[in-house]
Amino acid sequence: MFFNIMISIISSLFSSIVITIAVLFVCFALLLFIGLCGACLFGKFTFYRSKIKLILEGLPELKSEKSIQSVMDALSKKGLDEADARPLITRIDWWNRINLLVNSLTENQPELLINGMKVLVGQYGFQVDLIKADLVQIIVNKGLEDASKTHLLAHLCHRLIESQTVWTQHFAQLLFQIVVKELNTLSDVGKKNNAIRLMAAIFKRRVPGVPDIWISDTAKWLVKRFDAEIEHSGEQLCLFLSTILVNEHDDDCSLLPSQQRQLLPCVKALENAILGRKSNRVVNVEQGTVNPDNENRCDVEVELH
Repeated sequence: MFFNIMISIISSLFSSIVITIAVLFVCFALLLFIGLCGACLFGKFTFYRSKIKLILEGLPELKSEKSIQSVMDALSKKGLDEADARPLITRIDWWNRINLLVNSLTENQPELLINGMKVLVGQYGFQVDLIKADLVQIIVNKGLEDASKTHLLAHLCHRLIESQTVWTQHFAQLLFQIVVKELNTLSDVGKKNNAIRLMAAIFKRRVPGVPDIWISDTAKWLVKRFDAEIEHSGEQLCLFLSTILVNEHDDDCSLLPSQQRQLLPCVKALENAILGRKSNRVVNVEQGTVNPDNENRCDVEVELH
C-alpha cells in the first residue's frame, strides 16, 4: 500500500510539473506572438513614415549628374600634371567664381549678379547644361546653408528665369528636382527646414515654370508628415505657411486666389490639431484646474524671416 501511495504522489507531482511546463510554454508562445505582431506593426508604421516622400506632379526625378564633387574626385585621381586635368581645373575655377558672385548677392542687386554671370558664361564657354546645373546647385546650396538669404535667392531665381537666356531654360524644373531630392534624403533638420523655406519663397513669387499644383503637392506632403507625427513636421508645416503668406521687406508677392486654395490642406490640418488639443484638455470643475494633454503637437515654434 505504501508503494502505491508513493507512486500516486509521484504521478501527481509529475503531472503538475508537466502541466506547469505546458502553461509556461503556452504563455511564452503567446508573449512571443504578441511581440512579433507588435514588431511587425511598428515596422510597418516606421516603413510607412519613411515612405512619405515629396513628389511634384509632372516633375521627373533628378538623374545622376556629374557634380562638382565628382569633378574634384576625378582631379585628385588624375593629378595636376596630366592634360586631362586641365578642363577639371577650369571647371573648379568656374564653380568658385560663380560661388563668389552668388555670395555677393544683396538687396536690389539681382541685375548686377545676372550681368556678372553672363560675363562669366562668355569667358568659360561651357555647355548650357553644365552652366545651368552648376548655377542651380550653388543657389540650392546657399539656400540650405543660410536661411537669411532665402527671399534674396528666390528673387534671383525669378529674375534669372525672366531673363530668358539660353542657360536659364527649364531652370525652375531643375531647381525643384534638386530641392525635392534634398528633401527626400536630408537628415539634417536645419537644412530640411531651409529647403522648405526656399520652396515656399519661390512659390509666392509666381515664378514662370512653377505650376500651382506643386504648391498643393508640397502642402499635402507636409500634412502627411504631420499626421504621421514625424518629428519637426509641425514646425515645418507652420514654416511653409508663414514663408509663403508673409511678405518680406518691400516685396510685393501675394498669392493668387487659385494659389491660396492650394494651402487649404495645411490650414485644415492645423485646425484639426487645435480642435484635438481642446478636446483632450481635462477640466476639473470642482478644483477649477485645467490639465493640458501632454501629447500636444501644436506647441511648435514658428520663426518668421
